[in-house]
Amino acid sequence: MEQELEVIIHQFKKEAIKSKASSVFVFVLSHGQNMEFALSGPAISNTRPNTVNFYDSVVNCFSETTFPEFIGRPKMLFYVCCSLFEPTDYHSNEGSLEPTEYHLYTDILVTHSCAPGGSSVRNSLAGTYFVRTLIEVWMNNAFMTDIETMMNMVKAVNEINK
Repeated sequence: MEQELEVIIHQFKKEAIKSKASSVFVFVLSHGQNMEFALSGPAISNTRPNTVNFYDSVVNCFSETTFPEFIGRPKMLFYVCCSLFEPTDYHSNEGSLEPTEYHLYTDILVTHSCAPGGSSVRNSLAGTYFVRTLIEVWMNNAFMTDIETMMNMVKAVNEINK
């Protein structure tokens, strides 16, 4: 399943280049935990679903290193999944805190629908509250407002309606 995700992202990037897209929006909506999200398909084991890390499997695909054709164009990545923590899920790189790869991230906005350790709220009929708020704020303000201000507006609406 992870290889399928890689193929889908590769095809998506190829199409963005071919169509000369001015920006890229990627939404990941799934069950999540510790910055990992569930893929469809058979589980890895009875206790662990088929999951991948959001940063390793998605965000890194849009860095300057892995997507040089899109340098200077906005890439907006939305993680709309729970970010619950499990005490056993903190891992280091074999005792080292050094990353195994370095990526340069420019022109990328990474947004999470909830704070680390939190749950993403979703209504089974209306969808996620975060995405509904995001769409409403952007539809009403995108013609005259920058992205940072609109994302702060989304945050403010979500805080009011807690």
